[in-house]
Amino acid sequence: MIIAPTSAQSGSNRMLGGVIVGLCQVEQQYYLEDPSFPCCSHTCIFLKFFNKTLSNLITDRIILEAKRELYLTLKPVKAIAYDLGFTDEFHFSRYFKKNVNISPQTFRDTVGSGKALAG
Repeated sequence: MIIAPTSAQSGSNRMLGGVIVGLCQVEQQYYLEDPSFPCCSHTCIFLKFFNKTLSNLITDRIILEAKRELYLTLKPVKAIAYDLGFTDEFHFSRYFKKNVNISPQTFRDTVGSGKALAG
């Protein structure tokens, strides 16, 4: 299934949809070039090209966008979570901490614009 961005989605969700569409185009091109490729799963192809599963690539992209927002803006964590498609800011905080090993607020205080304003 290809996720195509729509105008109703936030900027981050449109960007993520574009990334998925791009990755699926790479997959389709590979099939055209080598139809004898023995693997028939998306996971196998993404592992071959990127050494990561599609799920890991999506997680990396979400975390990168979250870090960018935390670093460059003063938007509340709740607003960033919503923009990235999370319905609950606490779920976003757990997701971020699981992948970065620090909370979003600690990340912002350490490296983000919050540090610049405090100093």
